[in-house]
Amino acid sequence: MLKVNFDVSGLRGPQLTGIANYTKNLISTFQKESELQLSGTYRLSRFKYRNDIKKFLKLDNISPLLPLFSNKIDVFHGTDFWVPNFGTFKKVVTIHDLTFYHEDLYDTNFTKYFQQRLENMLKIAKPDHIIVVSDFIKNEFLERFPAFENQVSTIYHGADHFERQEMDLKPMYDFPYIATIGMISKRKNIENLCKSFALLEQTFPDLKLIICGASGTEGTEIIKKIKENKLAKNIIFTGHISDEVAFNTIKNAQMLVFPSLYEGFGFPILEAMSLGVPVVCSDFGAMKEISGNAALCANVTNIEVFSEAMKSILSNNTLKNDLIQKGIQRFKKFTWQQCAKETHLVYSNL
Repeated sequence: MLKVNFDVSGLRGPQLTGIANYTKNLISTFQKESELQLSGTYRLSRFKYRNDIKKFLKLDNISPLLPLFSNKIDVFHGTDFWVPNFGTFKKVVTIHDLTFYHEDLYDTNFTKYFQQRLENMLKIAKPDHIIVVSDFIKNEFLERFPAFENQVSTIYHGADHFERQEMDLKPMYDFPYIATIGMISKRKNIENLCKSFALLEQTFPDLKLIICGASGTEGTEIIKKIKENKLAKNIIFTGHISDEVAFNTIKNAQMLVFPSLYEGFGFPILEAMSLGVPVVCSDFGAMKEISGNAALCANVTNIEVFSEAMKSILSNNTLKNDLIQKGIQRFKKFTWQQCAKETHLVYSNL
């Protein structure tokens, strides 16, 4: 029986986000099998979050990451861009995106730090295999690191953790709206979305745009600029919200809009599809790959084009219903069972 240890350092905070969801759901799916002996370790820098980690993950064997444990496992899976530079065990690392190589979207200090971190990990820790979460990321990674061509696999995330028991879905808002979700940042392209929405509301004056997500320093400046440009008349910024509120907001929206300039995967697209909500998203990054033919993908840097894409769903019920049905079927293709099966195969072939 293979002994596999996972880096669970990212399981912290009041709610789980993308990488933490990946870690939790992959391990939880493996726990339903008996073919692997599982354990979890967290980096010493995350020691103060150990109670959060144990709250989110029902795994008996969770401990700090120390060199002493290296002879007790067969495989170490770094689920968050990192594996240790010690140990005789095999090393698998998951790379979710390469946003930090896009210096037009981030602060230079951020990009340089994470570029160096990744490059050092690849050079010094020498992972035996690399998992990426979309072909888009695989291609981008190999353009930068062609020496790893025979050590990279695309394994899609599952999305069936979005399947929930029916809860009270009484709408929170008594007006029609479209919604977007994600931390407000330059990468999420919220300013251009607001400009596109300003064109849309000329045809649909009663429609509102609800922007769900925390802001931080960068987001606060973006919101300030939107308000200064008088784009916020029918726009609601919710700030950070719970999973339950996000679920309700998306479920009752006319559509989900996802105008990001870069994504390695794009969980919100599949979440909306699981709820029977049509999606208009960017055609950048992995979003077109993940959504398939089940969403309208448009150039989000062209304000008029993106506005027209949103308008087409609001004005064409046949198109809207077609996207809803295609979305439900598309969502079903992304399961954690399949993700775990393909990941297990990686371990076995090391």
